[in-house]
Amino acid sequence: MIGVKFSFDFAYRSIEGGEVNIGETKTEKGTRTILLPKGTLKILTERKKNSVSEWIFPSLLAPEKPTAPSSAYHRLKVILKGAKLPDIRFHDLRHTFATHALTSGVDAKTLSGILGHVSSATTLDIYSHITDEMQKSAANKIEKHFAKKKSRLSTVSTTTEKYPKKPQTRRVRRISSRIRAKSARQAQAEFIR
Repeated sequence: MIGVKFSFDFAYRSIEGGEVNIGETKTEKGTRTILLPKGTLKILTERKKNSVSEWIFPSLLAPEKPTAPSSAYHRLKVILKGAKLPDIRFHDLRHTFATHALTSGVDAKTLSGILGHVSSATTLDIYSHITDEMQKSAANKIEKHFAKKKSRLSTVSTTTEKYPKKPQTRRVRRISSRIRAKSARQAQAEFIR
């Protein structure tokens, strides 16, 4: 996000020698469109209205340039320390996002696309500890579901017949007996011939 312009050009950018260079991503999947939540877009739109630069995060000393990654890194450290939070790297925020996404029900294929992984197998390999926990949770849910079904079944009375007889009306019984009588007469006639 540091090297992104308000045109929402999400190309990979790095700062070398004070210049912004568009570089290649590690993989083909690295170049991607990232859909942002409406709330994030609203914040960025408001920020754009008051901005004096084309950069979302401009350098404080030279607004025509983006913030240097080292400045953003040091600012993160100050914020974490002030909030008495653990000392983490920016990349740890990516892992935190991925973990929360998986535990919130985002499927591995979708998350793989957001993270720019080559395949969902890569995502599952990296976050397998999360999917193990999710599998345990799923097993518990299934067990609870069947326990509920079992308790309901034990309260239902069972019959000794495989298929219980349905109540019949007089008309249905008369028609059924006529069909049986007719079938018996036809069978008898066939036997005599």
